[in-house]
Amino acid sequence: MRVSIFAVLFFCIGLNATTAIKKPWVSGESFLWFLKRHNISKDLYFNLPQTDKELCAEIIANSKYTVLVDGNDVKQILIPISHKMQIHIRKENTGHSIDFIAISSKTIEKQVLVTLSSSIYKDMYDKTKNRTLGGNLVSIFGKQKFKIMQKGDKIAINYTQAVKDGKTIGSPTIVSAMIEVNKKAYFRFRNPYDERYYNKKGQTSSNFFLKVPLRYKRISSPFSYRRFHPILKKYRAHHGIDYAAPRGRQIYASGDGKVAFRGRKGGYGKTIIIQHKHGYKTLYAHMRGFRKGIRVGKKVSQGSLIGYVGSTGRSTGPHLHFGLYAGSKAINPNRVVRKALKTVLKGKEKKLFDKVAKQQLNKLQMISVSDPTYEPYENIDSSCYRGKS
Repeated sequence: MRVSIFAVLFFCIGLNATTAIKKPWVSGESFLWFLKRHNISKDLYFNLPQTDKELCAEIIANSKYTVLVDGNDVKQILIPISHKMQIHIRKENTGHSIDFIAISSKTIEKQVLVTLSSSIYKDMYDKTKNRTLGGNLVSIFGKQKFKIMQKGDKIAINYTQAVKDGKTIGSPTIVSAMIEVNKKAYFRFRNPYDERYYNKKGQTSSNFFLKVPLRYKRISSPFSYRRFHPILKKYRAHHGIDYAAPRGRQIYASGDGKVAFRGRKGGYGKTIIIQHKHGYKTLYAHMRGFRKGIRVGKKVSQGSLIGYVGSTGRSTGPHLHFGLYAGSKAINPNRVVRKALKTVLKGKEKKLFDKVAKQQLNKLQMISVSDPTYEPYENIDSSCYRGKS
């Protein structure tokens, strides 16, 4: 995965004869219409397995795709569907082929120490030039603590960021963070085993959880990243759970949130996307129809009716495709649903988490080494480290 995909592509078709053109994906355009515009047979899509058809519906409007051309002849097209995966269309002697391949990128670890001077959002952007990091931090700790922070309070974050061709891609992932409020430190550590945030005692910082959105007969297709094949350079993935259920079965909001999308979404057919707190989004696809009054911007409560099971879009039968995203990253809904009511880690889970928290605490305390322009972290009033959170 570390070999540049572009290096491989240019080698295959000739560097000197090829030009790479980047274009924004047209808002509202379906994958099928895209194929038609480029004179590519729709059979390329129709012959895909169902799970791959659903991946074609995950193209984000205005995201940049790349066309590799030789004169006026389109040789290859690369369309990102996440910061890790892209659709690869290649012209062959007998037509076109399609596959799903890795986006060559690397994940780097970064640290930042900020002294509050105006607002968390402005100060964080001024230091990192990242527009989402401040909001992610607030979602982890909650707004209340930031309301009582004062000028001069410190914020320390250890986070990871995917980088490609010298540019950041996707959203940053906060691994650990500290905020100072009235000379008392509050910590949050990301538990890699369930992707949730806990304080030093292994307590969750939020009561946020999701519920299964309907009564279903069976899971017809589970969530799967499916491993990237290092030789074939191919992904086989299903970024959601398919719940088989009768046509017309009621679908409910999995958690409190706001409707971010309502309408048709490529192969997903009639779809609703709900934005939740802490950066989570849920997706409900192949719906027969929407509940009356559901519109973009409407707030919904957990368990409220949003629509009905159907088979719209590319679907072999009535079912609900349910997706869960943290930022732009697809995650297994079962991880969140299964651990929904757990508020304190215990036993083996607590021991594993304690090792992670100890390592991350040391990294937070050493941020001054990589950020010499800021007051050393160790010089903050030592009483703040005796906080209970």
